[in-house]
Amino acid sequence: MKIKKYKICIFAYSFKHKKTNDFINILIKYNCLNVVIAAPKTFVKIKSTWKPKNNTILNLDIKRAEELSLKNQLKYFQVDHKNFIKIQSIVKKYKINLGIISGARIIDKKIIKLFKYGIINFHPGKIPETSGLDSFFWTIKKNINPYVTAHFIDNHVDRGKIIIQKKVKVLLRDNFYTLTNRIYKTQLELLKKILKAVINNKRLLTMPVKNYSKNKQLDTSEKKNIYYKMFFNWKKKLNEFL
Repeated sequence: MKIKKYKICIFAYSFKHKKTNDFINILIKYNCLNVVIAAPKTFVKIKSTWKPKNNTILNLDIKRAEELSLKNQLKYFQVDHKNFIKIQSIVKKYKINLGIISGARIIDKKIIKLFKYGIINFHPGKIPETSGLDSFFWTIKKNINPYVTAHFIDNHVDRGKIIIQKKVKVLLRDNFYTLTNRIYKTQLELLKKILKAVINNKRLLTMPVKNYSKNKQLDTSEKKNIYYKMFFNWKKKLNEFL
């Protein structure tokens, strides 16, 4: 029987959160998850949460991390992701050596160093071009292709070494929802690809991030200007069928 090289914990949210729900289910399917570290909801100052009002599909079957953990006999801890002492004790007790982020704020470098093989994040954009919040809007503003980047985190926002970057297709008929949903599904695809390597105890090869810079948060007027005045021409330029 093959001895597993990687022992994984997921950094998640304790409240209902689609990415947490989907990532945990995928990790369970691949038999890769050992521990869930779920942070409670906290207030974070964000300039704008505005999104265009396009057709959306409501997912009413989102389960909390605790419910999924209990159902699948996983070790579950509701812990603030800044709690170094508690996370250190969890990592040591369960011999965790790899972290995966489905939902987390900035993780302190002291906590990152606890993980022998690092902590992996899935960013909905190309880094460093869209590092930081509002990555989709920065993708349009910078007139570049949408990507998803799987990378190891470090003590800078969206800067750590890149494992995989995948370009996301853009169609002229796309609206905000269809395109951001395709970007999201690409995150799930990259998670599965990495887990296949993990199952086979393969080393996750990386490449460094060059010319790093973090983008500022955008306010509502900036987002509206990007979406209503730039979005269509951006789609038209990138649409591979024109």
